[in-house]
Amino acid sequence: RGEPNFAWFRLPRKAFGRYTPDADGTLRVAATLRNIDWILRFHDALLRALLASGCRVQARLERRSRWFEVQRDGEAIRLSFAEEFDKVVAGRSRASIGDWSRGGEEQNDSPRDSYKLKVERDIGGMKQWVSTAAELETRLPEIARDILGLLVAQGAQRKIVDAEREAQRQRDEQRAAERQAWFAAQQALAQRKAARKAQVDRAIAAAKALDEYAAVARLLSTLEHGTEPGSLDPGIRSWIELVRSELADPADTLITAIRKEAGGEERPLWWLM
Repeated sequence: RGEPNFAWFRLPRKAFGRYTPDADGTLRVAATLRNIDWILRFHDALLRALLASGCRVQARLERRSRWFEVQRDGEAIRLSFAEEFDKVVAGRSRASIGDWSRGGEEQNDSPRDSYKLKVERDIGGMKQWVSTAAELETRLPEIARDILGLLVAQGAQRKIVDAEREAQRQRDEQRAAERQAWFAAQQALAQRKAARKAQVDRAIAAAKALDEYAAVARLLSTLEHGTEPGSLDPGIRSWIELVRSELADPADTLITAIRKEAGGEERPLWWLM
């Protein structure tokens, strides 16, 4: 009948009157069937030109969107193709009650004689060619060269971006090391202050212990000399000797501990620098 008849199998989904294939391995094309033969021949010629230049072409699914990807030298860009359309008023609609467009104008999607080939890149902005079929076909060698140039430019830009990221990573590591060193210095200073303050508390405790030591020594002397000579009970004498043997001079104990701390390989935190 002069036009394709696809009624015998399920058609791809439609978007604004255009078919968009959603099967695995398909090109990213949104178009009516009006010029589908030219569209497929255009893609065939474009992909052949890219393959002849050392590129690889792969259909991919990315973030629930389908693309056909052109790859070369570790770089990749994504291509999509769409037939442009206009909204055409078809007349007044008589929609039923409850229809949001009740009484409005009925619009249809009308394809233009204009097509858009779009390139999206990981690095760099989007590029697109919008023109008629005849102009796109004439510019096909130029478009293929531009796509190759975009791949090369993206590779060069990626090196710059990677170098900037590496430099930023090193700067971040340097700042992190400086912050860590600062916090360590602040922590060491706080520990030193705490250690110095602890020595005052230590001295106060030793002074109190020294007072108690002197009081106990006076008690033992009183018990020992407060009775007549030769009349000291043997049990009391034994108790006095026991307490005196166990009693330690707090000053001697403190001096011994300080000498031990100061005699180590590293100076104690309380040592004034």
